[in-house]
Amino acid sequence: MPNERDFKSNADYAATAGHADIEELRRQVKDLTEGLGRSVRQNVGEVEHQIREKPVQAVLIATGLGFLIGALFTR
Repeated sequence: MPNERDFKSNADYAATAGHADIEELRRQVKDLTEGLGRSVRQNVGEVEHQIREKPVQAVLIATGLGFLIGALFTR
């Protein structure tokens, strides 16, 4: 029959294993967010470049998107 020491040992093991899992998840989330941040910055830079290269086209696209979004919300 398990005694108090066995329960404490199992609880300590579970707490240690849980802590290790949480730390691993934190590391993975940090890596993911850093990667996404780099990707977003790169994409924003590309969009800015396209806007500077073709400002009229950018304005027309923005106007068209604004019109479509406005039409969807007024229904």
